Amino acid sequence: MRGARRARGPLALAVVLGAATAGADPAPPPVSAADLAGKTELALRGRDDGVALARALAALPEAASLVALDLGNTKLGDDGARALAESPHLCALESLRLDGDGIGPAGVRALLSSRHLPRLVAIDLSGNPVGDAGAKAIAGTAMAARLRSLKLGFAQIDAAGVRALTATRFDQLVELSLADNQFGLTGVRQLAAAARMPRLATLVLDGNNLDDAAIPAIAGARPFGHLASLSLASNRVASRGVTALAGARGLAGLVALDLSYNSFDDDGATALAAGKALAHLERVNITGSSVTDAGGAALRARFGAGVTGP
Repeated sequence: MRGARRARGPLALAVVLGAATAGADPAPPPVSAADLAGKTELALRGRDDGVALARALAALPEAASLVALDLGNTKLGDDGARALAESPHLCALESLRLDGDGIGPAGVRALLSSRHLPRLVAIDLSGNPVGDAGAKAIAGTAMAARLRSLKLGFAQIDAAGVRALTATRFDQLVELSLADNQFGLTGVRQLAAAARMPRLATLVLDGNNLDDAAIPAIAGARPFGHLASLSLASNRVASRGVTALAGARGLAGLVALDLSYNSFDDDGATALAAGKALAHLERVNITGSSVTDAGGAALRARFGAGVTGP
């Protein structure tokens, strides 16, 4: 009797691979207890196993020692965000960075409504498709009232999302970034008129398609009266707007002002250098503007090494 025919093609390959891996060790977990030993801060940025990573981390009792966690650009998505939000072991976490993770409104809602993150006071959700729905999910949560830092740059938030944020009490908020959302003058006016942020010291409004018309709203806004740092980089502010800033008594506490990549020229620079309203101003960024050496010299005569740019 002839012997059995030898298996060929995909079946043969499957048999060979199965034999080769039958005794292999299982793949290691994305993160282990040893990775957390003695650590209060953990950064695992730029990985592509975000959901598995979040679930593994959320299941480790050793995560209870973490105070700061950075999982940015790990493709967490809403499922990974939920895993973190539902973990009973991240109760000591104070700072959470999840930028560029594909987290939408559902994930935002899970995180900001979590009862397992009682100490979280700083969260970075920049570069996520948060959208207006995500901004509304933040509104009214218990976490919003205790946050000290909220970063929502490049988060697809329009004027409707800004309106939702302004309806929320951020009693402890010190730092807010809404950069690169393109909500324009309408959004800024809503923020300036209704924001409930009595301790706000740092405001980032880069890349929001703002021109000179936005400056009076910012300069006269009561919620911005305690600002020490204001960034308006990559907008369309010309010399008229900078001149208005130079005379803004409502921003008298400013120490740092970023006007980089705007269109103002020497007229604006000279007005800023001569202005008396911003008496505490020490640092000015004019990189990428139309300011010449003459305007730069006027600024340096007042601010010295505090001037960045030409």
